[in-house]
Amino acid sequence: MFNHTGFVDPVAVAALVDREDVVAMSKIENFKDPLFSVFVRTWGAFSVRRGMVDRKALRYAVRLLKKGGSILMSPEGTRVPALRKAHHGVTYVAVKANALLVPVAVEGADYFLRNLRRLKRTTLRVRFGMPFRFRYRVNAEEEHVPRELLEEMTSEAMYQLAALLPDYRRGVYSDLTQMRTDLLDFCAECAHSEARTA
Repeated sequence: MFNHTGFVDPVAVAALVDREDVVAMSKIENFKDPLFSVFVRTWGAFSVRRGMVDRKALRYAVRLLKKGGSILMSPEGTRVPALRKAHHGVTYVAVKANALLVPVAVEGADYFLRNLRRLKRTTLRVRFGMPFRFRYRVNAEEEHVPRELLEEMTSEAMYQLAALLPDYRRGVYSDLTQMRTDLLDFCAECAHSEARTA
């Protein structure tokens, strides 16, 4: 799960992960753009309809994770300069698949296009947080996860992401005194390197 400030951040994150099977969940509009669709299809990304609960995309994500795959997901579902209240899709998928979540903070992606126009290089800083799973479990046939619990789990996950970001990027998760970890199980032995620059 990563903060999404520019179109290059999922590419940067995927490039720094030591796996070849990382795919991205991407808005369906990207698949309709003549130029960008070539890139997302070649990458193996799959589409999600924003502004609604796209059950087909969520079920596909769960199946992919259960088969051992890795998915890049932005909890907010769109590019924003600072964190805003996240949707519950990442949490739902992680709970259903009992998947490990890795918070990833990306800094600098929103400057890429501006710098490109000026023929300037852009430095991206990527920080990986401590991986965790949610303590809440559902059985294979259970579709419903209580909404109140989804909200609590999502909030705890987003504070993990916010803690990796500079103050001005934390948005609605700025007050780190509100951070809780009651519903998270951390996996220290799964931890990625703390920070990388691309």
